[in-house]
Amino acid sequence: MSNRFDKRTYVLIAVIIAMFISAIEATIVSTALPLIISEIGGFKHYTWVFSGYLLVSAATILIYGKLADTYGRKPLMLVGLVLFLIGSIFCGLANNMQQLIVARLIQGAGGGAIMTLASTIIGDIYTKAERASIQGYLSSVWAISAILGPALGSFFVSYGRWELVFWVNIPLIILVFLIFTILYKENFTRINTANIPYRSIVSFTIFIGVFLLFIIDTSLLINFLSVKSLSLVSIMIVSILTFYFSESASENRLFPLDNLRDKLILNINLITFLMGIILFGITTFLPTYLKLSINASPYEAGLALTTVSIGWPLASIISAKYIRNDNEKSAAILGGIALVIGTLTFLFLPTGSPVIVSCIGSFFTGIGMGFLSNVFIVTIQSSCDINSRASLTAMNSFIRMLGNTIGAAVVGGISNIFLQKALSNKMDINKITVLLKNNNMGNKEHEQLIGVVNNLGTLQFSFLFLVAIVCFILVRKNFNFCK
Repeated sequence: MSNRFDKRTYVLIAVIIAMFISAIEATIVSTALPLIISEIGGFKHYTWVFSGYLLVSAATILIYGKLADTYGRKPLMLVGLVLFLIGSIFCGLANNMQQLIVARLIQGAGGGAIMTLASTIIGDIYTKAERASIQGYLSSVWAISAILGPALGSFFVSYGRWELVFWVNIPLIILVFLIFTILYKENFTRINTANIPYRSIVSFTIFIGVFLLFIIDTSLLINFLSVKSLSLVSIMIVSILTFYFSESASENRLFPLDNLRDKLILNINLITFLMGIILFGITTFLPTYLKLSINASPYEAGLALTTVSIGWPLASIISAKYIRNDNEKSAAILGGIALVIGTLTFLFLPTGSPVIVSCIGSFFTGIGMGFLSNVFIVTIQSSCDINSRASLTAMNSFIRMLGNTIGAAVVGGISNIFLQKALSNKMDINKITVLLKNNNMGNKEHEQLIGVVNNLGTLQFSFLFLVAIVCFILVRKNFNFCK
């Protein structure tokens, strides 16, 4: 076994572990969130546990990509791991929802680096043919985390403490940090740091942060003419204009606009955005819906998400054969069809057997994600050289994260608005917290709330189904984007 192969193998292991950390975080937190809310309260802010993490990740992900193309992948990955470690520690120490959200923001700052640079490093050290197969192996991480995530989440909730769902990451983060520090020797020539578009970075970060704040905090949209809302709108306008003029005057842009003019890249990023909405719309809403609707256990709620991570690697492995045969467009169309079937299945939840139906819907959704994600990442990384690979990978990751954030925020916003309207003059929305805790509120009041929750579920899943339809139409219309 050659020395180069040894090094690539160890780096691949580190990348797999890093991806595992991100994957298992989603499944464990989703299943534990109902218990967390019941203990520390703050139901009306629960989407911030997801959205806050995604907001910071989305705001920093392009910056990590640009800096990685300037300084190299290794130092930025190490910074991200340290931030993720700090955030994980403080998540478990949180005594209220506000503290938990702040800790998740720190986690998000590290997660942005991990998600971007893990894929970029694989693109650097493997060829296109190798990446097609490796993406299938990497996607198996989702299946492993899906099996372990709900099981660990259920175990910690039932026999331990919810804090452990965050602290379980700590030894893995330390291991990845040591592997990258000692064994990863990248061959990278630094670019002149004077060319880094700092003004674009700052103005873009401000804009995307305020923009996502508007999406997450529905009160800002409802009270749009308030002083607070108008002030934030002014900040957005100034920051986006500053960003535009900065990018126009710079030769080294934060956004790789030349590449985005390529129809190949443009269509991939647009569909990736829609996939992000679907994925996190399901991830943030489904476990809580099952708990409220049928008093599902943490394990049952986790099982509903598990099949996403089973279908994902299965489709990713199959799609690798299409990619090796230069038949990416067939894989993309199959993925689009699977997304439609999966989201359509969720519409039968209020009338069917919720756990079984949700498992079927999640499985087909995972199939769609696996086909499309593998085709997209391999195609993007094969369309550029090493000096722009991190930026383009970061762009795709940013678009996905933006879709994730909007998906989580829209689902949360719809939930808050719908519940406030449906329960107005009938019941305090804080009754939701009581229902999450013990499902013992009295027969009439309980049944009334269950009916409201089922109506909310129909509304939410209809929205995700429509997004999947649009996604499929775009895939079908642009099926020639993969050559």
